[in-house]
Amino acid sequence: FLPVSSSGHLALVQWLFGWDHFGGDHALENAFDVALHLGTLVGAVAYLRADVVRYGRAGLRWLVVRGPLAGDGRTAALLVATAVPTGLLGLGVLWTTTDLGDRTWLVAVCLLAFGVLLWLADRRPGDRGIADLSFGEAVFLGVAQGLAFQPGVSRSGAVLSVARGLHLEREAAARLAFLMSLPVIAGAGLVSALDLSVPTGWWAPFAVGTLAAAVSGWWAVHLVLRLVVRVGFGGIAAYRVVAGLTVLALLARPLRGVSASSRLRRGGQPEVAAGAFSVEPPESEVLVPFGSAVEPEEESLVPLSDDPESDAGLVVEPASPPRSLAEEP
Repeated sequence: FLPVSSSGHLALVQWLFGWDHFGGDHALENAFDVALHLGTLVGAVAYLRADVVRYGRAGLRWLVVRGPLAGDGRTAALLVATAVPTGLLGLGVLWTTTDLGDRTWLVAVCLLAFGVLLWLADRRPGDRGIADLSFGEAVFLGVAQGLAFQPGVSRSGAVLSVARGLHLEREAAARLAFLMSLPVIAGAGLVSALDLSVPTGWWAPFAVGTLAAAVSGWWAVHLVLRLVVRVGFGGIAAYRVVAGLTVLALLARPLRGVSASSRLRRGGQPEVAAGAFSVEPPESEVLVPFGSAVEPEEESLVPLSDDPESDAGLVVEPASPPRSLAEEP
């Protein structure tokens, strides 16, 4: 729930260290990601349980009574309105692709760009609350949240940027971002759980990961609402920019350690990294360091006559010296 993109960091850490704990099993990897997101959902709901009960009751009361839409009932309707465009975008992503984090450069660019956007938006003054939003603004916030299906954007970061741009107070913007994410994470987890399959030997890692995600989710919400809201989001924005630039620099000049022995080809020649150039001399040329001794050419053996059997011996004919450029042909 920190506005730094958890999915983006998962993709970058695996790329940076070359981790592949799932052995190329994308179904198992996606199942583990779902478990982590459900864990963060549990932690966030536990922290925001008072708001969840408050707005949930108000929304149900309005559905039953059908009175004027105001107060907490209107806030509940605004939260539902934000979930609609996010859900539609999520279904579109689910039908068109399976992995949006395989383009490392795009994850880095999103970290950088949305970090700058968060910093610019946080500089704007804020004097509005969640209840002051219009339904059109709620739909716009939902679209912004849907952009976070691309790793590196950050669901809470995108909502915070738009909410602060709409002049919401920091605390209101942060609370709105967290409340908006709850139905989206729950819906995505429900859809993914239909195809969820956990091998027998993976139950313990899944349980530990889910528990750790729940604890970290609780602390992330607490940290943002109690600390970051007071000092602003400039520090988080700066971290995103630095992280994005660092990844782009690593991509431009591969520095991830690879031993020389692991880069050897079958023929014993060093492997050239992608994007590098190697210049090899033609086979007909021999490069000799200056001052080194050059062995003379081997002398050729010439028969005495055209009939090799009649030759009693062989004479040694020295190799012809190299011709000067000034000699006539």
